[in-house]
Amino acid sequence: MIWKKLTKVDRQTAYQFWVPDSDTPVIIKGGYLVRGVNIAGNTLNIQGDVTENTNYEVIASNAVTAVQLNKRSLSVQKTTYGSLIASKSFTLPAVNVPDLSKLQWVSEQCLVQ
Repeated sequence: MIWKKLTKVDRQTAYQFWVPDSDTPVIIKGGYLVRGVNIAGNTLNIQGDVTENTNYEVIASNAVTAVQLNKRSLSVQKTTYGSLIASKSFTLPAVNVPDLSKLQWVSEQCLVQ
């Protein structure tokens, strides 16, 4: 089991890891923000945020063989030392901004006329 090994890392490396509250011990490397996790059957569901293409490395029980991010399945590969590697590609959502110069602007009790 992967938990039998203790690794000491420097502060900058430690900041890349998340240890969310969970009934089962889980360590996650990667992601902009990990808000929480839950395990259902063999699937670890990560609730979190991404801001760019992200690689996750999950250290969890051997029973965990699948990973989801915000209830969307990620493809995973198992490393030789027992962790799971998953990737999430990120694309900005389409945003339509109207031409602000063509909008009618209204002001009330304003110092500028």
